[in-house]
Amino acid sequence: MKSIRIFSVVFLAGVTSLQMELSLLREASFVLGTRALTNSFVISVFLAGLAIGAYSGNLLTQRLKFPARKLFLISQIINICLILFFLFSKNFIIYGPFNLIKVLLYFGFVTVIPAIVGGMSFSLFLNILYSVGEKHIALVYAISTIGNVLSGFCHGVILIPYFGMISTYIVAIVSSSFAILLMIDFRFLRFSLILLFTIISCFTAAFFKPLPEGIKKSLLFHKDDIYGLVQVYDRSEKWLGPDGSMGLEVLIHNKHNTGNSSDNIGWHRNSAKVSMALIDDKASRVLILGYCSGRTVLELLEYESISKILSIEMNKTVIAAAEKFFPHIQKKVNNDSRSEIVIDEFRSYLRRQPPSVKFDIVIIDIAISDPYFLGMFTLEFFSDIYKHLEKPGLVFFHSYGTFLRTASEVFDHIYGPTSSFPFQDMFFFTNFKVQDEKINSNLLREIFPKRRPGKIFSDHMVYKTAPDLQM
Repeated sequence: MKSIRIFSVVFLAGVTSLQMELSLLREASFVLGTRALTNSFVISVFLAGLAIGAYSGNLLTQRLKFPARKLFLISQIINICLILFFLFSKNFIIYGPFNLIKVLLYFGFVTVIPAIVGGMSFSLFLNILYSVGEKHIALVYAISTIGNVLSGFCHGVILIPYFGMISTYIVAIVSSSFAILLMIDFRFLRFSLILLFTIISCFTAAFFKPLPEGIKKSLLFHKDDIYGLVQVYDRSEKWLGPDGSMGLEVLIHNKHNTGNSSDNIGWHRNSAKVSMALIDDKASRVLILGYCSGRTVLELLEYESISKILSIEMNKTVIAAAEKFFPHIQKKVNNDSRSEIVIDEFRSYLRRQPPSVKFDIVIIDIAISDPYFLGMFTLEFFSDIYKHLEKPGLVFFHSYGTFLRTASEVFDHIYGPTSSFPFQDMFFFTNFKVQDEKINSNLLREIFPKRRPGKIFSDHMVYKTAPDLQM
């Protein structure tokens, strides 16, 4: 076998390996969330699989004398079958009842197999090339790495943004199949069978996506955006929308984002109404981080004092879902010249703005709770927001308290709900002291996170703090 063919196979194996690592890491985040556990678990399992594969490949070829080429072909077929198994089974994990141990075992299995195949391939290439000439061995790592680099670049820049997750698995299947074709001696029947197997595998991966019976009827919309899996469900069994319309719920990364229940509508109305009330209904410029259904924008457009509402949304798919399922809101928002929607990362957008760009109100309406997802909820993130606040200025924050201690390092005052307030996850950060009668009339109270032990999240580490008894 010519070395150029072997090097081509090395390149393709590198493409497949990294494509699977990145895809499975992303899929795991849909279930486990974008947190340190997800990243460390998937990457650690993948690296362990590479080590096991490299050792196993050497053991099978050197000690047990198993033919290297045949072992490579078997491993690539196993890899393709694993991809198909994952695509057939993943929805039962994503939509099934959450069990951490079960989820970790599942993703551990589907991650370690392609990693073992990748590690084994590397070992087998060294074995094959050794018989051709030792001078070629040094090139294996370099060419495999080039395959990794191009694969990773295409994954993030081309495949996910323009073709979605399924395209990454099709690329992995095609890469493995072409590697098989290059490793066998040409025979028309053999070649045709492998080509047919590849086409059937790609077709199956693209179009056969079984769902649990309980999900089929209620899942109305499902699309993997570059920033998360966006789903829309029919929740009419639990609630109805305005005027008896279908009950809807939007999820991102399997977490509630928005909906049309009376509670959800009331929540968005209060986020706008109370924010405006605390600054005397005089806000002119409002920044919204997280567009959701657009209902908060709709509520704010009722105020004549507002001249500009800028909504930053990371997920294009969220806007597409809003236009499809909340058309009455979108029509009003799109037809009002005061409203503007920008697709961008929240923190990236803020950092690019000159200091002169200021807002009276910033509304943070984000379902994600990981402080290290694109640098959100850290000390530096809150500082970026503070720099763009007018004085008096206010930040509405949707939280159950995890990041209040961090926010207290930046903002002058923090107000939270009393037990009588209808929503216990609403907080308001200000750079001025709100009048007591205004706080009381809105069923709020000033809170002092520094008086309690807590955690401060920065971009680089987490600080544990003791109570500040001198406040």
